[in-house]
Amino acid sequence: MGSSVVDLGPGLVVALLALTAIAAAAGRLCGLGQDRPVVVAVVRATVQLAAVSAVLSAVLRSVWLSAAFVLLMLGVAAGTAAGRTTRRPLRSPGAARRVGACGLAIAAGAAPVVGVVLGQRDGATRGHRGGPGRRHRHRRRHDRHLAGRPPAPRRARAAPG
Repeated sequence: MGSSVVDLGPGLVVALLALTAIAAAAGRLCGLGQDRPVVVAVVRATVQLAAVSAVLSAVLRSVWLSAAFVLLMLGVAAGTAAGRTTRRPLRSPGAARRVGACGLAIAAGAAPVVGVVLGQRDGATRGHRGGPGRRHRHRRRHDRHLAGRPPAPRRARAAPG
C-alpha cells in the first residue's frame, strides 16, 4: 500500500506522548485517581491499532481475503450486538436466531458501503484481472509529471468501426 494519511515519525511520537501526559494529568486533577488507567488505556489502544493495521495491510492485498475479513467482522459484530441487545449469553437458547437477526440488520446497513469499497478498482482490487481503469492511467501520468519525469506517450485511439 505504502501511503498513509498520518506521517509516522518522531513528531507523531512526541504528539502522542504529550496528549497522553495531558490526559493523565487531567485524570489525576479530577480527583478520581484516573491517571494510571488513562496511560494503560493509551498503551493498550496503541498496541491494538498497530495489530489491526498490520492485519488490514495484509488482508487488503487480496479481494478474497478482504471478503473473508468482512464476513469475520460481520460475525463478531452480530454476536456482540446480539449479546448486548438481549443481555443474554450466546450459549442460551435461541442464540442463533438472535445472532442471525442482528447480522442481517448490520449487513443491511453495511452492504452498500462494503460493496462500493470492494467494487473500486483501487486498494483491495488492484490485482483484479480487469486492470486499472481510465482514471488510474491519468493518475499515473499526473504522478510522473509531479515527479519531474516526462509523461509517457499517449496511445492512439482506434477509430470506431
